[in-house]
Amino acid sequence: MVQREFVYEVVGKDSAVLKLLDSAVSYSTSDSSVYMRVNYVVGGGAASKEVGFHNEKRQQVRLVKYIGEAEVGESTWEYEANGSRKMSLVEDDKLKGVVRKETYEYSNDRINGDQIVTVTKQIGGRVEGFLKEYYDKSGRKYKEVKLADNKKDVVHTESFFYGENGKLRSRSIYFNEFKVTKDFKEAGGDEPEKCTKNFALVLSERPNVATKEAILRTFINKNKALITDKDCAAYDFTFKSPACDINLKNSPKSGAKQATIVIRER
Repeated sequence: MVQREFVYEVVGKDSAVLKLLDSAVSYSTSDSSVYMRVNYVVGGGAASKEVGFHNEKRQQVRLVKYIGEAEVGESTWEYEANGSRKMSLVEDDKLKGVVRKETYEYSNDRINGDQIVTVTKQIGGRVEGFLKEYYDKSGRKYKEVKLADNKKDVVHTESFFYGENGKLRSRSIYFNEFKVTKDFKEAGGDEPEKCTKNFALVLSERPNVATKEAILRTFINKNKALITDKDCAAYDFTFKSPACDINLKNSPKSGAKQATIVIRER
């Protein structure tokens, strides 16, 4: 399968004017065991490329990154033999000459049964520290404890809070050494649930590379009421069909509007 992706900035109030920001094309085998994604640079320059490999369970086991034809990085994953849990990740940054490794151990909280993932972080074979990540029954991370390389001293504890739309609303970090708490608000987390939704995509014609901009422009104009809802300072709407996806979103900080169209070809 071939999948083409085009990302545009949307400008203009009365009618949508599209400015191409980014484009990519992905190729995958029929069983999705191997894929290649090429990201093109608008205005020229060396394209970046990713080649990924999946096992029979469709878990990613290897990813190789290129700039032009030069290999710049490789990541490999290992999973438990009879399950789906990730056991290790190795990242080889060939530009910086650094190899990072993470290993994962799983346990359950004795009080509430939530999952705890202990992450051991290494750089160049040397242990740099540990993380304890806490996940609720829905798989959402709500706490992260960073430990020093002795696995005992707590460096900081980070708590995560989510809005009704399911997005991260804020983070709170307590630094043990200084006994100081810092709070960070995340953009988009306070928006109503209606501002982040998925819809079925219905188009009168199947888009292709030649017609994509005209179809996208018409689609944006037809959905103007949705993306100008005054209740949604930030929005993220995805429309899906077997042949095409369209995503409309804006930046909560700058207000910049973006439209992405993905076209699938077999």
